[in-house]
Amino acid sequence: MTPEAAAKTLAVLGRELRNALTRRMLTLRTVSEPTIRILEAKLRDDLLLNPAREIAKNTQSRIVDILNRMAPEQAEDVLGSLAAVKPTEAAALRSKMFSFKDIDTLSMKARSILFDKVPSEQIVLALKDTDTVFRDAVLSALGARARRLVENELSGGVGTPKEVAAARQAISAIVLDLIGRGEIEVSTEEPADS
Repeated sequence: MTPEAAAKTLAVLGRELRNALTRRMLTLRTVSEPTIRILEAKLRDDLLLNPAREIAKNTQSRIVDILNRMAPEQAEDVLGSLAAVKPTEAAALRSKMFSFKDIDTLSMKARSILFDKVPSEQIVLALKDTDTVFRDAVLSALGARARRLVENELSGGVGTPKEVAAARQAISAIVLDLIGRGEIEVSTEEPADS
């Protein structure tokens, strides 16, 4: 660092830190060339090569997580906008997304693990206005007692559209959490058999 750059850097620091750094600078010793080369190589690898891969992966994961937590219409709008400019990235994001309507793509084991963690009231709300094939896929993952309870509740009037959407989003969040912890996996094949 040039003396001018060092002076500007020290000037923006607080008085105590500036004085402590100046005292430390007096005790600094020269670093050997081999040590400098090793440090430069390691820093280059860590700062320039590895983060590029990690940042791309982390950025995609972060965006997918954000999109999964958005209202479906908003997420579709964002993906549509992105697809117009970067179709490959949009397709990659879309393939990693998960919503309530994708539950029937989970294996029976994954659905069982999921619905063991979801209160039956939430299942009832989320299943409102779903088709019978989807509903059967969900109900097949429940134990006999829970299934009867949910079926009985479904026959009565259940929640507002806002409550239904909230229940579906909560279940999707649980799925994403389970996937993140490695407790379940998302199938890339056709919907699972009931």
